[in-house]
Amino acid sequence: MFDPVTCTRKGLCPVTQIRNQGDALESHSLYFEQHGDGPEKVLFIMGLNSSSFAWLTQVDYFGRLSEYSVLVFDNRGVGNSGAPRGPYSTSGMADDVVTLLDFIGWTAPRDVHVVGISLGGMIAQELATKIPERIVSLTLAVTTSGGRPWNNLPSWKGMISLTRLTAITDPEVKIPIILDMLFPQTWLDEPADNGSQGRTNREVQTEVGGMQCVSYVTWHHLTDGCCLDTQRVSRTTAKDFGNDSEGSHSDWG
Repeated sequence: MFDPVTCTRKGLCPVTQIRNQGDALESHSLYFEQHGDGPEKVLFIMGLNSSSFAWLTQVDYFGRLSEYSVLVFDNRGVGNSGAPRGPYSTSGMADDVVTLLDFIGWTAPRDVHVVGISLGGMIAQELATKIPERIVSLTLAVTTSGGRPWNNLPSWKGMISLTRLTAITDPEVKIPIILDMLFPQTWLDEPADNGSQGRTNREVQTEVGGMQCVSYVTWHHLTDGCCLDTQRVSRTTAKDFGNDSEGSHSDWG
C-alpha cells in the first residue's frame, strides 16, 4: 500500500460517465492516486495485469520530494478499476488516460512526464500520438511498438524459458525462471538496498504473478506514421530503456 501521508487525492475517475456512455458505476471507472503536489508532474502507466501498487518504490521516492506530483492508476480490468466489456485495445486504454488527465486537470502544454513499462509503454506510445503537445518527456521501458508478429518474438533464451514454463507446475521452480526472464542478471545478483541482511535482489523478490496473453498486448501496433507522431513529444526527451529481459522484444526505432 502507498503511504497515506504523501497522498494528496485519490478516487475513481468516471470514464464512462464523462464520455456519456452510461452510468459510471456500471463498469468503467479508473482508480487513481496522486502523491505529492509539486510542479513537476509524473504519470506512471503500469504493465500487464499489475495494479498501480507495483509503482510503490517510485511513488514512495517521488511522492516525498517537494517538487513532484506523481499520478498512478489501475488500468481498466485491473485492481480497483472497472472492467468494461472487451475487446480492449491499447488505443482505447490511452483514451482512458486522456480522460483521467482531463478529469484531474493535468491539461497544460508540455506539463506531464509520462513513464510506461511493458503494456504501459504501449499505452504511453498511443498516448503520445493523441496528446503530444501536453507531454514534456516520454520514458518507455521494456516495451514494443508492435508490428509484424515475427518482429516481436522473444530471444531464443526467452523462447526456451517460456517453453519450459508450460511444462512446470511447481511455483518454486517457476519463479526463478520468470525472474531470469524479467530482470537483468547483473541487477538480480546485486545486494538489495533495503537492508535485507545481505541478500541479493533475486532473493528478496516477491512472487511474480501469472503470465497471460491478452488481446490488447497481442494486437498492439503503431504504424510508422504513428511512431513518427510520437517524436513530436521531443527528440531529446523521448527515451527507450533497452531490453535486458528475455520475455519481450523491443523494436522501438
